[in-house]
Amino acid sequence: MFRHTLTLSLRVLRRDRFFTGLNIAGLAVGLACCTLILLHVRDEASYDRFFDNADRIVRIVEDYATEAGTSHLATTPVPLAPVLAEGSPDLEQVARFFPAEVLVSAGPDRRFMEPRFAYADSTFFEVFAMPFRAGEPASALDRPMSVVLTRTTAERYFGNADPLGERLTIRGEDGPFDFTVTGVIEDVPPNSHLAVDFLASFSSLETTMPYHDSWWHPRVYTYGLLQAGAPAETLEADLPDLVASRPNGYRYTDAPPAFTVQALTDIHLRSQREAELKPNGSAAYVSLFTLIAFGVLGIACVNFMNLATARAAKRAREVGVRKAIGAGRGQLAMQHLGESMVMAVLAGVLAMGLAAMALPAFNNVTGTSLTLSLGVDEVLLLGALVLATGLIAGSYPAFVLSRFQPVQTLRGMTSTGPASEVLLRRGLTAVQFALSMALVVGSLAVYRQLDLLREDRLGFDKERVVTLPLRDQEAQIGHETLEEALRRVPGVQAVSASSGVPGMQDGYASFEIIPERAAIDSLEIMVITVGHEFREALGLEVVAGRDFDDAFPSDTERGFIITAAAARTLGWSEPVGERLTLDYYLDGQQSKAGEIVGVVRDFQYHALREAPRPVLFHLLPGTYYNDVVAVRLGPGDPRPSLDAMREAWAAFAPDRPFEYAFLDDQFDALYRSEARLGVLTTWFTVLAVGIACLGLLGLAAHATERRRKEIGVRKVLGASATRIVRLLVSDFLRPVLAAVVLAVPLAYVIVDHWLDGFAERITLGPDLFGLAVGLGLLVAAATVVVHAIRAATADPVRALRPE
Repeated sequence: MFRHTLTLSLRVLRRDRFFTGLNIAGLAVGLACCTLILLHVRDEASYDRFFDNADRIVRIVEDYATEAGTSHLATTPVPLAPVLAEGSPDLEQVARFFPAEVLVSAGPDRRFMEPRFAYADSTFFEVFAMPFRAGEPASALDRPMSVVLTRTTAERYFGNADPLGERLTIRGEDGPFDFTVTGVIEDVPPNSHLAVDFLASFSSLETTMPYHDSWWHPRVYTYGLLQAGAPAETLEADLPDLVASRPNGYRYTDAPPAFTVQALTDIHLRSQREAELKPNGSAAYVSLFTLIAFGVLGIACVNFMNLATARAAKRAREVGVRKAIGAGRGQLAMQHLGESMVMAVLAGVLAMGLAAMALPAFNNVTGTSLTLSLGVDEVLLLGALVLATGLIAGSYPAFVLSRFQPVQTLRGMTSTGPASEVLLRRGLTAVQFALSMALVVGSLAVYRQLDLLREDRLGFDKERVVTLPLRDQEAQIGHETLEEALRRVPGVQAVSASSGVPGMQDGYASFEIIPERAAIDSLEIMVITVGHEFREALGLEVVAGRDFDDAFPSDTERGFIITAAAARTLGWSEPVGERLTLDYYLDGQQSKAGEIVGVVRDFQYHALREAPRPVLFHLLPGTYYNDVVAVRLGPGDPRPSLDAMREAWAAFAPDRPFEYAFLDDQFDALYRSEARLGVLTTWFTVLAVGIACLGLLGLAAHATERRRKEIGVRKVLGASATRIVRLLVSDFLRPVLAAVVLAVPLAYVIVDHWLDGFAERITLGPDLFGLAVGLGLLVAAATVVVHAIRAATADPVRALRPE
């Protein structure tokens, strides 16, 4: 029976190659899109799930409220972990994780800057069970100046030699210090938010960072392993009492900070806090991509049903003959489902090839390293998609064809009369184009929102700005020597050291300011230490007062510049001349009283979904608050200037490698997920519209073939080619217009919900929907008009000769 059904299916498909090709091509593209997106969704959902007891690992995070808003931090104070370890019965173990970027050397020829370095408690491997290739997990981080390497890192520094007991010289802000290798672990998989190549003992900070036990600075990532059966909600409820029993060293707000608990497996997709270890994904985007995947596949299935039902009348006699000689309705349905399954299998094979070819470009856009192997998971995924596609796409055509009555079909009639056939065809076409145009609206909205964020709301000029990190205190304190050398470099327009620039994960501090007279008594505000040319280097716009100026020596001791948001928060309509006191920390608590000399336009430091925060700038030369030097270059090729900057750096810090980055690249990383969403949405929108057009092309070919005699009669009776083209095109544009009615409210609801996550958002006006509708109508008309012109210009004699 199976062989008979397969043979008949192949004969039918071979007999009508044009429609078979269209159906297989549409299904293949839909399956390929769905496969790629589902691979990406699976990868996103798998983050950190490979750890043993991943469902019991939590991260403690902090929220604290100020007059300017609530800060949501992924980090916590250093002393919090001992408090939890001593006082929480819900935790089996607690561990801290403190990332750093350091210079590591194992001799003069093996010396690298390492951005994936971190300090961790000796209990870290009890919370995160990582496979050890050498050393003992329980004791690897017990002693100060101990370090554990990943397998690839050990091979990079020591080749095939046994690294245990070997020394590495590590230099961060302080040092250098010698560390002993006490363990080697397997490389951390890329689907983890813990990107690390080195893990040094946390106790080492007692030597390298004297203020390691402060409740204010530095801040660390705190993880806990819950007791078996202990709910995270109980731990979270106990946190306020646990913390209240300990001294809190940073009291910059009236409201105490709130510590909450996150599940490890929720961090990647459901956490968008400040100071995340790496840019996270988005559960909303994963859901959206899943909808797009099945939407594109649904369009392909609708395309299949559309073409199959349009050809139903052509196969009516075949159905009538088979029923007349005894074939049952179930047998006919199975025959047509068999044809669908054969096409789905052929489309699945083609889809694998298309997905494999598109995978490198897909990985480049998503920033992943997905592979399409023939493993069990991939085979099951594609098999399930093929089976579901064959059944869904073939079920309705099989139902329509199998219900034809033999007497009527042999007389040239079908039970689906012209009205029902036209209604079905137009309904399916409307569904196709409604989904396609909704994707077009979404794609246009994403790009407009990105343009708003990148250009209109930045508040600074990120082009042609080079940043040089200052990794140690010696360089930070002596930055003025480097600045003077850089100012002599050809092509350099402005140079300024600062504690941070937009796009940096860190680089600013929140300190308290006390205004002499304002709407509020005090304000915890973002404070950035800058140089005199910072505004020029970043392209900030002064909207009131003036910039810092060497002609005013008092600026260093008592001058402040604030953003417009800070002025609004403080209730100052004319902030220039207003006085305030800044409390900050520099080798102890310090105060600086002064006045506002200027106001700059609001700018985006990070967190593009949030409104720009209040910021205060002040001068603090000769301190370790200067973490980066920003250099603005003039127009032209930057390479000669970079070469000269490299020479200036070599003279300034000969023991440090020259590092640089372009500010636009750093800042672009802040909206990388939105940019990927825009590119992927565009890709799959184009493919969805293409699949819909394939169906429209097939229907146009079928319709013109069925109406050949009608067209011939019209031409003989004097109808012009233009009138016939207009008649044929109008039949197909009607369902496309109906699709507009479906697409506009659907797209509005989805896009409006996505835009709600942004403090600054575009307006969903008629122009956006009009453009999408216009594109849909244009593509649909262009698809149909070719066949319409061919039919309208054909010789009517050939169509009427059989009569």
